[in-house]
Amino acid sequence: MPIPIRDCGELWSRLFDHRPFINGELKFMLREFENKRSDREVENLFSIIENATEIKDNQVERLKELSETNIPKLTDALNKALEETEAIFKVEQDKLKDNTLEKNREERKKQWNVFIESMSEKYTRIDNAFEQKEEELNDFYTDLEHKLNVTTK
Repeated sequence: MPIPIRDCGELWSRLFDHRPFINGELKFMLREFENKRSDREVENLFSIIENATEIKDNQVERLKELSETNIPKLTDALNKALEETEAIFKVEQDKLKDNTLEKNREERKKQWNVFIESMSEKYTRIDNAFEQKEEELNDFYTDLEHKLNVTTK
């Protein structure tokens, strides 16, 4: 066989024939699992199977018994909670519909305004009386001063 054809065949086998590489990787993986991990993986699988069978044999029945006894209690508690929340909701709705609170606020506001007006009127009367008394006293003292000045001259 001529050399260029033999070289082409060799090149093709190196580029496109992956069997030697794959065989090497498989041998490495087998060695890795067999030597380093030994039987740990198998032991883990067996323990998982044991746990699954134990759960299937014991825990499922226990779960059924517990659910039969506790689910009615839970249902009753949830129903009571639902009734209480509905009662609270009803009370709040009644409060929202009830305008007495708002009416009472308006009435107190009116009473407050009347009170403030009456107080301002009283203040005005007191101020007027004070000013009038002040004028009277000014007049009195002015007159007294005038009389005293007249007598001293």
